[in-house]
Amino acid sequence: LFRSPALGFKVAYDPGYAGSPTSSTADSVAWEYDLQHGGYLDASVSGARSNGQTPLQAVDAMRAAHFSQFSPVYSLPLPGVGYVVGAGKVFEGEWTPLSGQSQTERVAIIAAARGRLMVRVVCEAPKIHDSGDHPNPAEIGDGADQFCDDLLDSISWPGTHQ
Repeated sequence: LFRSPALGFKVAYDPGYAGSPTSSTADSVAWEYDLQHGGYLDASVSGARSNGQTPLQAVDAMRAAHFSQFSPVYSLPLPGVGYVVGAGKVFEGEWTPLSGQSQTERVAIIAAARGRLMVRVVCEAPKIHDSGDHPNPAEIGDGADQFCDDLLDSISWPGTHQ
C-alpha cells in the first residue's frame, strides 16, 4: 500500500502482482519493468493540488513537461482514476535508449480531480500491434495495458472507503 501523507490518496497495489515500486516520493509512486518482448513498462501515479486545473489540462501539462516529443493519437473516453471519471489521452513518439536502437513508444496519461486533489497516472511502453486474440486498443506494451488498468482501479481518494 502506498499512501500520500500530504494529499491522502492511496494506491493499494498487490505486491505479489506489481512487485515493489522502483521509486516513491511523498506524493508519487512508480514502477519500471522489463517486458517479455523487449522494452520497458514505466508506470507512475502522482498527486498534486489541482489549483483550478481540469483533468484535461493536467494531461496536457504532463505531456508538455515530460513527453513534448510525443504526438496525440486519441483521447480516452471517460477514463476512471479510482472510479472517479477524468480525462486521458494516448500519445506516440520515438524513444532512444542510451545504447541501442530507437523504438516507437506509446504513453497513456490519465488524470482525475476530486475536491482540490488531482491524481495523474502515466503508463509508457513500446508500441505493439493489436493481435486480435488479445485486444489491446492502446497498442501499448505486452501486459502493460492490464497492469495500468489494474493500477487505475487500485487508487482510492481521501474520504472514500474503497
